Amino acid sequence: MKVYLPEFKASFRKKARSSLLRAADSIVRQQVTHEWPHWTADAGRYKGIVKLNDKSSRPLLTITWTAARAAQALLSAYKLSGKDEYLNSAELAMRWVGGNQIFEPELAHLRGAFKEEYQHTDHIAARDSVEAVQGFINLHAVKGDSVSLERAREGARWLAKQYLGKDGAYPGIYIYFRENDRVSVCGDFSRLIMAVSTLVFAQVDSFGKKKEFSSKIPAVMDSVLDDFLAEDGSFRLAFSKGVGHHVPSSGEFKGAFVNDDGLGISAIAAWRALGRKKYLDAALANGAWWLSKNSLPPTYSSIPSAILFFMDLYRLTGDKNYLSKSEEYAARVFELQLPSDAGECRGAFMGEDGWDPGHEEEYASMRTTIYSIMALSKIAAEKDSQWNLAYSAFGY
Repeated sequence: MKVYLPEFKASFRKKARSSLLRAADSIVRQQVTHEWPHWTADAGRYKGIVKLNDKSSRPLLTITWTAARAAQALLSAYKLSGKDEYLNSAELAMRWVGGNQIFEPELAHLRGAFKEEYQHTDHIAARDSVEAVQGFINLHAVKGDSVSLERAREGARWLAKQYLGKDGAYPGIYIYFRENDRVSVCGDFSRLIMAVSTLVFAQVDSFGKKKEFSSKIPAVMDSVLDDFLAEDGSFRLAFSKGVGHHVPSSGEFKGAFVNDDGLGISAIAAWRALGRKKYLDAALANGAWWLSKNSLPPTYSSIPSAILFFMDLYRLTGDKNYLSKSEEYAARVFELQLPSDAGECRGAFMGEDGWDPGHEEEYASMRTTIYSIMALSKIAAEKDSQWNLAYSAFGY
């Protein structure tokens, strides 16, 4: 299969590169660090949500998924630029994430999963666990270290064996291990945001001779395609409280799972891993649906996350309509970047979905910033060695 590297004008690549490196600098600048003798267990975390122009507001620190995804964004910037500060910051973030991985003997059935918020929280979050595995496999892909690979495998083993079970049915996103494993956030929403497990299984299996996890891909992906892929090519989910940063409640994208957490990319990864045509057909149908839209999704993080899908679709098909669509979406991403007078948040991207409705642009958002860095890094990549596997079915 021929894999096409996206082709953009040099001036557009240069603009994307400059933008993403400024954003990467903003993440590094806002990382919690420590020095002797003033230690803190928060070292490695970042300021994840910052209310702009309000010094009395306390920033929210990143939790497992945001820290791990920030690391992937910084590794994308590192592959493009070679700047050690991005790699060093990503390593520190993943050391903090690693402290949330469960190896306690009394929680043997959760071995390899990740606690959501910090080391002493009372629950694990399955989606955070997926993101943590992505962070470690990405760190291994860049550094080639065995520790990151084994942590990724431990997390994937928990997902494949304990969490998914024999029939691929999983209980919910949150498991409260101090309350007899009580679960919450079950049903359709959990199935959709966990579909990216497919990408995890494919990526982890790509490193090493033993294929441990790809056989679990159908258990995750098949029911998602059967139940949520609409005739028009969109993934649909009934709007309800708590899903507003994924599913718009009105407009052209009403009811569509537009901030798809890597779902479309995962369909491509499933096809590359197993060669089943239905996965390819699903990815192409979803891509055609995106191309048919005349406006941009109203959720901020959906804009750069869609670019990631467009980039993979171009690599898959060579269809230049995906390049044009990426340029259209990137123009809006550039508009969201904070200027040089925005203090320590300069270079970050505003637009925090789902936190303070109606005031999204009053916040510097880690979610939007890290998606933007990953997307712009793929636009800026001029050769395969600069393409990072973060949120991509390619690069591994």
